[in-house]
Amino acid sequence: MTLHIELDIPEPPDTGRYKDLIEAYSKMEVGNSVVFYGSHSYIHALAGDVGIRIRVRALDGLVAMRGQKEYRIWRVG
Repeated sequence: MTLHIELDIPEPPDTGRYKDLIEAYSKMEVGNSVVFYGSHSYIHALAGDVGIRIRVRALDGLVAMRGQKEYRIWRVG
């Protein structure tokens, strides 16, 4: 497979959401929860970076799927 390198594609703005999420993770105790709006793929990766175990559900009550949505995140370990 050959990858095509693209030039001059603007970088998306850094909203700081993920920095805020890391800060929240570092302050959470087991049983606490936080609501986060963003991409599901970052939620677990950042929890692993901080060294905590979490449980995540989309706010509509369905099992969280990837994409930009609101999620409730519980610290479980």
